[in-house]
Amino acid sequence: MALHVEILSSAYLLGNPTIEPLNTATLVPNMLMRRRLTRSAKIAIELLSKLTLTTPHRMVFGSAFGELGASAAILDALKDRHSPSPTDFQNSVYNTAASYVSILEGNHHEIMTLSCGDTTSQAVLKMGAIKAMDGDALVLVCLEAINIPNIDQVNRCIDTLEGGVALLVRHTTKEANLTLQPSTTKGVSASLSHMLHIAQHAPTLSTPVLKVDL
Repeated sequence: MALHVEILSSAYLLGNPTIEPLNTATLVPNMLMRRRLTRSAKIAIELLSKLTLTTPHRMVFGSAFGELGASAAILDALKDRHSPSPTDFQNSVYNTAASYVSILEGNHHEIMTLSCGDTTSQAVLKMGAIKAMDGDALVLVCLEAINIPNIDQVNRCIDTLEGGVALLVRHTTKEANLTLQPSTTKGVSASLSHMLHIAQHAPTLSTPVLKVDL
């Protein structure tokens, strides 16, 4: 079975090793809230600011590695026999970025978080295509923020240590002119690659439509 989705708006950010600059101070003027944000949350907020959005939408978030920064900080504290930070503990779950976005937007719509390893962006696209069948547009976000201390000790294949892609999509019966395939950009996490391909090519088409095989 194949579904077609129209790409209404797209954005992507890549950082080797980090995405700079981020406009978090402008996008999140509340300093107390801003100080609590994880790097993933800041990237997600930046991505959504670049989409053509007038109202909050349902969302599907994806990340293979999740909140590595907060998780690593907890492990460091335990290694050093310190008490983990309550903020790090709160921020260590996979839906952290999605939760902060929903609070800042006042978004009361459904938000789903997925993690499927290297196939995360394909899973986000497939879930998005299914959910879009009801006719309403929704936002798809896939991001990674793995630029943590000593990451070079375990990382040998990813150059883009921070990256993210956001798409605003809706179901369509129009003919597809995009297919689900990985980006040719080297050094990007495989978990982002398929959505990155779409965000890179959608702006070159007058009406970008993706075919998603389920």
